[in-house]
Amino acid sequence: PGFRKEQFFQMGLDYLMAGEVAVCMLCGGRDSHFSSDGIPKVVSDVGLPSQKTMLQLFFERVVRVMHIINRYRVREAGAGASSKSTSMKTRMTVSIPIYIMCNEENKQILTEFLEQHKYFGVDAQDVLCFSQDYLPVLDAETGKYLLADKNAIHMYPNGNGGLFKGLHDGGVLSDVKCRGITGVFCMNSDNLLTKVADPEFLGFARLLNLDAGVKTIPRLTPSDLLGIYCHYSKTVRKRMATGEIEREVTHKPSVVEYFEFPTDQKSRKGKTGEFYYEAGNMGQYFFKSELLVKATAEIHNKMHVIKKDLPYMNHKTGEMVYPPEGALNAARLEHFIFDALPASEMCGGYQVVAEQEFARIKRAGRGMDSMAAGVAALGGLHQMWLIEKGGRFANDVTASDQFDKRCEISPLVSYAGEDLAGNFPAIIDLPFYLPSHLEATSIDALAVPEEWIDKSKDNITYVSEVGEVGLMEMQFTQFVLAKHATNIKVRASSGKSQTAGDLGDLAESSERLPQTPHWMEQQIADLEASLGTGKKAAAQQDTGDKVFQNPHLNRALATTTLFGHEDD
Repeated sequence: PGFRKEQFFQMGLDYLMAGEVAVCMLCGGRDSHFSSDGIPKVVSDVGLPSQKTMLQLFFERVVRVMHIINRYRVREAGAGASSKSTSMKTRMTVSIPIYIMCNEENKQILTEFLEQHKYFGVDAQDVLCFSQDYLPVLDAETGKYLLADKNAIHMYPNGNGGLFKGLHDGGVLSDVKCRGITGVFCMNSDNLLTKVADPEFLGFARLLNLDAGVKTIPRLTPSDLLGIYCHYSKTVRKRMATGEIEREVTHKPSVVEYFEFPTDQKSRKGKTGEFYYEAGNMGQYFFKSELLVKATAEIHNKMHVIKKDLPYMNHKTGEMVYPPEGALNAARLEHFIFDALPASEMCGGYQVVAEQEFARIKRAGRGMDSMAAGVAALGGLHQMWLIEKGGRFANDVTASDQFDKRCEISPLVSYAGEDLAGNFPAIIDLPFYLPSHLEATSIDALAVPEEWIDKSKDNITYVSEVGEVGLMEMQFTQFVLAKHATNIKVRASSGKSQTAGDLGDLAESSERLPQTPHWMEQQIADLEASLGTGKKAAAQQDTGDKVFQNPHLNRALATTTLFGHEDD
């Protein structure tokens, strides 16, 4: 009571600036609803204009948060510091470790993907992948083990609650202790709009001295597929010396999954007409490091049963059995991460606006929790940022998941709508993608009007201006200034770009994982054809490049201002 979001945000920046916060991404599971080819959802193309994966977005948001922290730290250290070198040194001191929970099947894929892409600007020594355990799958009727083949029991990842044992077994808790980490931001990996290492949420937990925190959104319908943040009461009866029975009631924080919550209670209304159990779980948590250790024992014997269709081998005939859809023949056993909440002394829920922070992707295609719905949600949010900062869209077209109406702003440019004001005097056409300087290094020149050059050249969107990434960005800025043009040149070859921002050799074709290129020549050409532009790429005899108007790139680059909220 009495606190404002600005206070939470400020406290969160201080907490992050102290170097006491880590991020833990829950990337286990099997993504069975999303893909059948074994490629993890977090490294798959979900349909954004940039063709970035969710894992890349998450990492770039961490990079952006580090930049905001370091910029804030420099200003806090003393406005107008006399030594630029001192400023640079200060800027390089803050980092946010990232721990990634994988399973045995996707750990190598995720590790190689990150290595290939240079960890998207995060220092490699700040990234640690670890594996979760597996639990056997049971027959839903008999409770006996199901066989995967004649020599093996069906095993399945043990759920997001496997985090705590995985942290211990993978040596992560030792790393947490060595780094002096006191709090961890944990997140599911299926939400396209996750504000990774959210300063506001972290400040909320810090200011209230919480052992655990849960981020929530309002439930809208009884059928929402969201766990419900609530508390449960436990009554203990004690016999006093006088012979009287005394009742002691304790309340413990909890999250109950939607399929375990009583049906009649899902639709229960309060006095104001809203749902009595209103807080839907987003899958984002805060845990103090001490609770991470304590939680391992807390949830060891707490298991949840999840029924699903699963092929198995008949142990008598030796043949595989493929149950019909909806048979729910198998019972998976899982630990849930929120079963650690009752072990906390202080736990709080932080409710946010769903449209700004929640776009869960569970499956490909269209519909609820789909890839298309996620792309539309991100496009709508980013379009709202632009409109709030003075941008105007041609014909007032609303961003959507349609290819020619998509909208995206790189996390390296803006984390939550900051640093966009004053950059859009011209009408914006969809589709639209606003990259950072470094992301534009696959092109030879940007169509930046002369009067905007001075504003854009100081926009350093990475942590270190003197490190490898920062130097490349500054080189590219100088490159833009020296080679200002009206069109965009894109490399025609399928190999790596030779511009100042080259990050190194790609893997051999036989080793290469699914890529996330920023510019796809054929896709853009197809789009131009569908829009009836009829423009053909003109070959450049001197370089072998192709030149055409790129509909994904806006003629503007963001400037840098301190991130702050404009409303409560």
